[in-house]
Amino acid sequence: MRELPDSATSVGFANPLEFLCGSHREIERYLSSLIRITEESRDGRIRERETFVRVLRQLSGIAFGHTVDEEESLFPRLRCTGRTEGEGALRRLETLEEEHGCADKAHGEVDRLARHWLASGQVPPAEANRLTALLTGLADLYRRHIQVEESDVFPQAARSLAPAVSAARTAKPSRVERSKGG
Repeated sequence: MRELPDSATSVGFANPLEFLCGSHREIERYLSSLIRITEESRDGRIRERETFVRVLRQLSGIAFGHTVDEEESLFPRLRCTGRTEGEGALRRLETLEEEHGCADKAHGEVDRLARHWLASGQVPPAEANRLTALLTGLADLYRRHIQVEESDVFPQAARSLAPAVSAARTAKPSRVERSKGG
């Protein structure tokens, strides 16, 4: 079972949209930590190795889980309501799903470079720079992605799904609720 973010557990799973926003804060925090560590390690020797490993693992888990929650639960529910506030809203969901794919690819390359770095104890500065660039690119992608979700998609979901969420949650608990035994 993946480690749940502090902000998510404080929500108590009472509000899935708050949980997703909490996941956003965790993703931002983890990326910031990884960028800082890689920038401090530009000579190719990793600094704060244990922190790097822990944060990389946490980022991978939360990003994967967050994508699953959106693509297997939130987005399909929004599409099924028939109240997606027009073609623009549907395109936004498609764009967000495409961004999930781009993020997944970047996470894969980050993981590959990080494993190489950790196994060898040192990498050429060019690879260290590539890792920093990938993490910075992910942070930029998530910044834009999160802005769209929190300013457009989540408020729309709150309006469209509020009456249906209670019934849906009793009928089919989300991945998060199942992980907590809910």
